[in-house]
Amino acid sequence: MNLHFMILSEENNEISKRGWELFEALRKKVRLEPRYNGYYIVIDVDSGEYFLDKTESGALAKAKEKLGDKKFFVHKCEFF
Repeated sequence: MNLHFMILSEENNEISKRGWELFEALRKKVRLEPRYNGYYIVIDVDSGEYFLDKTESGALAKAKEKLGDKKFFVHKCEFF
């Protein structure tokens, strides 16, 4: 395994871990369910800022417009 892949993999794991923590906190704080069921949420793991849209591309576009081109945590809100 090359070093570049290992670094990216570790970075992605940290983004995922932090993203899930923020998502769970937002679920309770913002009461995402059931209002945003089926929406996509994009979370900036550095600031905790989040963006919601009915499409993944729409949520990402909102995030990139405000925060630039960086890595985000992306999740489809599906509550059962």
